[in-house]
Amino acid sequence: MLKSLGDGLLAGLGAVVLTREKIEEATRKLVEKGRLSRDEAAKLNEELVEKGEGQWKLVEDTIVDRLHAGRERLGIGSQQDVNALLDRVNALENRISVVETRVSEHEASHPAPSA
Repeated sequence: MLKSLGDGLLAGLGAVVLTREKIEEATRKLVEKGRLSRDEAAKLNEELVEKGEGQWKLVEDTIVDRLHAGRERLGIGSQQDVNALLDRVNALENRISVVETRVSEHEASHPAPSA
């Protein structure tokens, strides 16, 4: 599913990202047809792979930026926000535990008068 989402985003952005295998296959065919030397094919492979990786990085950055903006518009907290709240909850639970222990100790040492 992630692959199809990525493919859709690439198409929507007008970007083309080729895999290393596809690039090597295409340049190998050009070498076989005599249109490129092996050295030219190797250089072209690396250039195309680098460009593809650069395009993919831009796509990833765009997706992350849009997800962050959407999360903020919807008022959804980040993982950092959730972690901070968990820390606060844990601290409060610890404080409650200390108070409960003190109350129990006090009640044990000071029994209520009988009626």
